[in-house]
Amino acid sequence: MVSFWCGLSRPAVSAAVDAGAVRSVQAGRPVTLFVPEQFSFETEKRIAATLPLSVREKLNITSFSRFCQHD
Repeated sequence: MVSFWCGLSRPAVSAAVDAGAVRSVQAGRPVTLFVPEQFSFETEKRIAATLPLSVREKLNITSFSRFCQHD
């Protein structure tokens, strides 16, 4: 499933996306988040801090350019 989250308040959208990603990963579903290049590390650090190590491998945070370079 593909979801697009948009909004006027970047912090509110980020919080909603983070919460949705965490819920999905904890439910056992793999999640890939596409974020702008300049926010990929920040997003990865913020979300990974809320997840137990046992489910972090189900979370993939990437940018479009990094995804396109992946073989």
